[in-house]
Amino acid sequence: MSLVLAALVLAEAAAPITIEVTHVRSEKGRVHVAFCPKNQFLGKACLYEASSPARIGTTLVTLPGVPPGDYAAQGFHDENSNKDIDRGLFG
Repeated sequence: MSLVLAALVLAEAAAPITIEVTHVRSEKGRVHVAFCPKNQFLGKACLYEASSPARIGTTLVTLPGVPPGDYAAQGFHDENSNKDIDRGLFG
């Protein structure tokens, strides 16, 4: 019984997080966001990741079921939908 109760409490504590990404320059591809606990920020993988189709101006990306905590967000506009950050000669 206590395991079920603990699972219910955790489920109630988790909530969706919506991140607003501004200055999106085209509707090509997707906007990808990773929402990471502090100790995983700028690492290769985060616990919470989502993407949405790109919209000129502002794109909203919603990550479902994020428990309370200290997080950092990182994101990018993946115009060619290859799931990588492509860099040119100057960055």
